[in-house]
Amino acid sequence: MTKNYKYDLSVLISGIRTHNWEQLLNSLESACTKYTFELVLIGPFEPPESLKNKENVKFIRDYGQPSRCVQRGLIECEGRLLFQTVDDCNFLNNSIDLALDLYDEKCTRKDIVNGRYFEGGDQMPLVYWIAHHHPTLRLPNIHPTWKISLQPIINTEYAKEIGGWDCRYEYCNAGQHDFVFRAQIDGGKIYDSPIEICNADHMPMYSGDHEPIERLWEENDWPLLKSMYGEDAPDRPINIDINNWKNTPEVWTRRFDVNNLPEKYTDIYPNVQVLPRWKRRQL
Repeated sequence: MTKNYKYDLSVLISGIRTHNWEQLLNSLESACTKYTFELVLIGPFEPPESLKNKENVKFIRDYGQPSRCVQRGLIECEGRLLFQTVDDCNFLNNSIDLALDLYDEKCTRKDIVNGRYFEGGDQMPLVYWIAHHHPTLRLPNIHPTWKISLQPIINTEYAKEIGGWDCRYEYCNAGQHDFVFRAQIDGGKIYDSPIEICNADHMPMYSGDHEPIERLWEENDWPLLKSMYGEDAPDRPINIDINNWKNTPEVWTRRFDVNNLPEKYTDIYPNVQVLPRWKRRQL
């Protein structure tokens, strides 16, 4: 029996850059013209007024770590397919249309379309999406044929069935690797999107608002990935508890002061340029 879905696609984003969100939605509408979609946003700061009355926009307020936020958002997704992405990107015209066309042509329930992207305007070579291309991912229990996808398109019910993301990872990078590895352990395949879906900004290393991400990779997420896929690691379970987000702190103290929670982005990053991406391109 085929389930009736409210949307063709749920676009799931954990983010803090609310100054980007209006243009983000505008570019989504140009990227996804053939299919219906909802935008599910999770983060600590209220969205712009222009988004609050949109029927296809949901917002969940949460000061927790990014993995906790996307996990909470996954539970609320009502699309047939799920696309987890970021809030510092601009989507290319018709790019999601082409990716969903490919999904419906090739994918089974366990398969993924890898949403390729530009980063800071740079194109990633196709080999970039092979796990063993990256020295950090040449671990004994990561198969040489496995691929990565940091912005995957996947069947929503299947994503929920395998439990979504493991929130022991704080961020959706190592946690995303684990997510798509589990799908591949389960027999899923990854197909690269026909074109890049978006162009994402890039704040290198400890610059801008990226500093907590660098620290958590070194202190938590990379050691955890090595313990799961390194030598003598036990077999990685495919299915995990979808409610594992409840085991994480309500406030992510790498970014926020639990005794002085900010109300907007500029409360914590007053010196970071906060013009929307389309206005920055005109400067």
